[in-house]
Amino acid sequence: MPFSAYILGSWLGTLPAIFAYVQVGELGSEAALSGHPPSWLVYFGIAATLAAITLVGDLASKTLKDLDIDLQD
Repeated sequence: MPFSAYILGSWLGTLPAIFAYVQVGELGSEAALSGHPPSWLVYFGIAATLAAITLVGDLASKTLKDLDIDLQD
């Protein structure tokens, strides 16, 4: 693969994530400067946190089970 194609593909592949990070940062900045974030943002943050905790917990449990490690005594 030519190096220039690799660089172009990598750059184009990261653009969606960069756009998302910029938008989230702008939203966070507006919420911080206004003194109180919109209620939907708070609810979304709580839901995202709970989803992340659940997903990571399930992944950890599955990995421990695959490794035959039992945490129940």
